[in-house]
Amino acid sequence: MGLNLALGKAAVESLLASDADVHPEILTNHGFVFAHSTVESAVRAAISPPANL
Repeated sequence: MGLNLALGKAAVESLLASDADVHPEILTNHGFVFAHSTVESAVRAAISPPANL
């Protein structure tokens, strides 16, 4: 719900339900490792409260 308020429903649906098949080859070819494998998991981590509270 927070994302809907911040970005609007259409933007959230576009981000989370997109069928885009994106491969950041330049970054990964240079050794970059993503903390989250999907946009959805990154957004969930960003809006979730810290586990140690």
